[in-house]
Amino acid sequence: RQARIRRPFLSANDRSRWATLRALVEPEMRVPGAPYAIDRVLNEPGWDTIDLVKHDGHLYSSKPTLLPTLLAAEYWVIYKVTGRTLGEEPYAIGRLMLVTVNVLPLVFAFWLLSRLVERLGTSDWGRIFTMAAATLGTFLTTFAVVLNNHVLAAVTTLVCLYALVVILLDGDRRLRWFVLAGLAAALTATNELPALSFFAAVLVGLLWKAPKETLLGFVPGALVIAAGSLSTNWIAHGTFSPPYAHRSKTDPTD
Repeated sequence: RQARIRRPFLSANDRSRWATLRALVEPEMRVPGAPYAIDRVLNEPGWDTIDLVKHDGHLYSSKPTLLPTLLAAEYWVIYKVTGRTLGEEPYAIGRLMLVTVNVLPLVFAFWLLSRLVERLGTSDWGRIFTMAAATLGTFLTTFAVVLNNHVLAAVTTLVCLYALVVILLDGDRRLRWFVLAGLAAALTATNELPALSFFAAVLVGLLWKAPKETLLGFVPGALVIAAGSLSTNWIAHGTFSPPYAHRSKTDPTD
């Protein structure tokens, strides 16, 4: 009985993204003409999810397409090297990917934060309090056990902030820092829609301080992410609208 109800992953939200990875990588899970469709994955026991949409006769994850597309590259390598699938080894492969996708980037982000805190903090107590709050006082560490967008968004936010400190406080106007800021800010907005305000604030601030470098570095970097997000969404859903915009109340065919 326990074996029947046991789930390989921790929530419908989690499985929705994992299902897309399987559809993109595993030949047996692919739906001809619909590379992002998860119909065949959902037919397997324990792989159901309510985080989905349906259009054109197929089921799709309701999550934005760019992140699972990027993660599918890592899963493709694991699949080719080991010959094993998430369906066969959900725990081993899933935990391995969570370490590389969530844990290691989060440790890197905390390291970046420690550098910023060490530089900008004005007292030892303030530095310790800030690091303790950032590492132990948020849901980021709890999110690290599932495949989600929040951890990556936090990491890219810190990368962008670090680049901003180098540009604005150190006066380093090399294009590499502007490109990095553009990539990171756009990735943050892609993974957390409310972070569009963060992206806009960074863009306006950099245009004010260094318009030339921003246009030559930040904007192209951001456009790369935008192009990836829009193109994968178009391939998956045939529209630039996010998948959760498919609603029968506005479109009777959905």
